Amino acid sequence: MLHPITPFAIKDVIWYQGESKANNVAQAAAVRDQFKSLITSWRGEFGHARGVLPFLWVQLPNFGGADSQPPSSAG
Repeated sequence: MLHPITPFAIKDVIWYQGESKANNVAQAAAVRDQFKSLITSWRGEFGHARGVLPFLWVQLPNFGGADSQPPSSAG
């Protein structure tokens, strides 16, 4: 989906990450690795040979108190 716009210049990226993407330690680690790959890939795709494409990411904290158990992904 990104390939058609790679000829255009992008100055920087703002990324919103939903807080429900990591319900446990394994998912949080996977998201961390996936996000690192996404940044590296986009920097390469948009011609930032020196790896200079600023990324600002925002993640909202959970609403309310901390859960004693991760939420179920079933519902």
